[in-house]
Amino acid sequence: MDHEWIKKIPREQLEQMYFKVVEEREMCKQERRWIHQMMSNPSASGDEKQVAYWGRFRMRNKEPRADGLFHIYNSDIAKDTGLSDDKVGKVFKSFEERGIVKRKLEKKPDENTGQLKTFNWMALDQSVLDNPRAIDFGKNDKWGGKREKGKCQSCGSDKIAIETKKRCTCADCGAIQEDDWKLLRDQTGDDTEEEIF
Repeated sequence: MDHEWIKKIPREQLEQMYFKVVEEREMCKQERRWIHQMMSNPSASGDEKQVAYWGRFRMRNKEPRADGLFHIYNSDIAKDTGLSDDKVGKVFKSFEERGIVKRKLEKKPDENTGQLKTFNWMALDQSVLDNPRAIDFGKNDKWGGKREKGKCQSCGSDKIAIETKKRCTCADCGAIQEDDWKLLRDQTGDDTEEEIF
């Protein structure tokens, strides 16, 4: 193999080529590390993993504005992921609610048509960029704790019977408990529509 062409390249240019290869390898290593951490996060759904990856990818290839936010099109992320625009928007909204993304929606007239368009400006939180495995993507469900079964206001019994959808009585003493059956059902923890006679 002839290496004479290498000898003709100036030393500075060879050093630049070498440092560029080293930098690209380091970037590739960091990218693989981030992808592995994101994909191994058990609290994130598949849709959330895809949207986070492609959002990060799109942000890396753009310049942020003064406040550090990037202009991202949901339609671009939808094309990359195969999800609908609405689903991508819902994922970004859930990211914003959990503090994973800083996001601002701005309405401005389109330069070509003059119609108002919504522009999506966002940036991933630094913690997601540093270590996505450590982020809790878990749903913020509104579970209020274990429900306590209602008791009879007259005798204290917990045997409450729903006679009709409008009247509930205590099975032990027969006292009418509440005229609003929904309120009583919530108190008893009974989610069935079935009536007890």
